[in-house]
Amino acid sequence: ARADKAFVVKRVEEGKNRLEKDVKDFVAKAYWYDAKQELRRQLGYMSLDMDTLIAASGDKKKGLSMKKDFFTAVDNLDFAIRQKNKDAGLK
Repeated sequence: ARADKAFVVKRVEEGKNRLEKDVKDFVAKAYWYDAKQELRRQLGYMSLDMDTLIAASGDKKKGLSMKKDFFTAVDNLDFAIRQKNKDAGLK
């Protein structure tokens, strides 16, 4: 499955959509446990898939920078969920 770039891209897009929709919906409703679980579920695949896409890209430096920015935002979201901070979690 990792060799099929189209499959990996599709899975990253699906994970991104779930983060943007499902996790944000759980935060908006203050369903903290569900938000935490869904966030972690999506990150399991996304990290490996991002590494696969970065390795296949021509600009690894930019890819690594984007991955770092993404995970910084995810860390901030995770912290907001743990603190049960709805405002920070919806940014």
